Amino acid sequence: MKKKIKGFTLIELMVVVAVIGALAAVGVVSYNGYVEATKKKSATNMMMQFALAQTEELTNTGAYWSQDDCDDPTAGSSATATVATFPSTGTTTQAIGKYFFNNKGYIEHSIGYDFCTLSTTVGYTIVAQSRKSGCKLTLDETTVVTENGC
Repeated sequence: MKKKIKGFTLIELMVVVAVIGALAAVGVVSYNGYVEATKKKSATNMMMQFALAQTEELTNTGAYWSQDDCDDPTAGSSATATVATFPSTGTTTQAIGKYFFNNKGYIEHSIGYDFCTLSTTVGYTIVAQSRKSGCKLTLDETTVVTENGC
């Protein structure tokens, strides 16, 4: 009489590994999407903090604060000038953190966005440019965030 050996066959094991691989692939894609959405929301929240700081600046000095090395993000649709303002050094981002919050490292580099602000004739514009995806967020004195390339 033959003894029945308990265990898995090679085919069963390969099927289980394939199913786990497929689930992992879907999970990684979803996770990356969640991370990118979280970074975009963090950038939007930072821009709202800058908007509040701009309102306080207007109250204190009678004018909005602007950066000299920040190109106008509303000039044309190419946005190449704005991208040129956001090198990997993040100097415009550090300037905002230093001016408004007395800390040039106030804005976490891990957010993945660089920020720039400028005065317009009637208000201000704040731009956040993603270092990775090319997503550009713009906020003006109406505190409405517009997305471009996201």
